[in-house]
Amino acid sequence: MCDNNHNDNDNNEPKKLCIPQVKESVCVFDEYLRLHRDTLQLANGKEYFYYRHISRTAGRGAVMVLATTIDNKFLIVEEYRHPTHKIIWGCPGGMIDPGENAIDAAKRELKEETGYEAENFKVVGKSFALPGLSNVQIHYVIAENARKTANAQLESSECLIEKTLTIEELNSSLRNGVDVDSSLLSALFYRSIQ
Repeated sequence: MCDNNHNDNDNNEPKKLCIPQVKESVCVFDEYLRLHRDTLQLANGKEYFYYRHISRTAGRGAVMVLATTIDNKFLIVEEYRHPTHKIIWGCPGGMIDPGENAIDAAKRELKEETGYEAENFKVVGKSFALPGLSNVQIHYVIAENARKTANAQLESSECLIEKTLTIEELNSSLRNGVDVDSSLLSALFYRSIQ
């Protein structure tokens, strides 16, 4: 029995969630990103439009790096994120390039965005950041013993600076409501369960 309407189940059968059928999928925008409009049909026959971002990374995904320095401080980036019109705290990161794995991408993004290199890298988890909008999967990597070896080599569209914080400073800022990218919180969570 499908139960997408969340009605009470009078006959005590186990509930089963039905996945809507995609009747049509149309690419409505295809420049920097792809935006699709899908026509979905529910088990009860009702249809609705669903808009979703399709990643151009062909399943490679993205990487976020939670780095700690040789003096055990967290390396955080403050980055202007235009949709929010705010400077948001987050992790260095970006898309995984063709031929790269998550560790290769983490090393590259850490150096490009901050000028830091680290001794030890480990993938600690992965998640879909906005599964209601996008199919992009983020791989979370911790990097240990990071040290500044060069100047950052930012892309022309990147507006960010790096900063280092003790765990106490980071926790205090988070408790006080600093604007934060959810990837930073996910990275901290995955680090905490290792």
